[in-house]
Amino acid sequence: MRRDVLPKLLGTGIKLFFVSIGPPERGLEFSDLTQFPPSQLLADPDNALYDAVGLFRNVQRTFFDVRTPLSIFGRALQKDRGGDLVEATLKWKPWIPPKGEQALQQGGVLVFNGKRCTFKHIDAATANHLDLQELLKTV
Repeated sequence: MRRDVLPKLLGTGIKLFFVSIGPPERGLEFSDLTQFPPSQLLADPDNALYDAVGLFRNVQRTFFDVRTPLSIFGRALQKDRGGDLVEATLKWKPWIPPKGEQALQQGGVLVFNGKRCTFKHIDAATANHLDLQELLKTV
């Protein structure tokens, strides 16, 4: 996001925010690791936003969905992105979320125009993220 999306949004008036589960301190660790601007990072330790927008949270979609290993493998093979994945994995410290069920939380991408949601992508499984080029087509 920091390298591929943020530069393309500069000067457009579009604001990008990353919402993480867990306490703000954990979000700041993510910012340090990825160099994503901390001013554009929001913490959701109670899962309020994730629950309100209907993102998935269950074992089947987290660990036992075939899309999980396929997505991780596919991402590792992407030109110039495999290194990002390996680097982040080597530096990432395991942790326990504030609520145990948050370990099963899947993410997504939402685009808003004011209060109206104009685009919604829900990750189908772990690492089954929206392609950043697809995201840029929506804005």
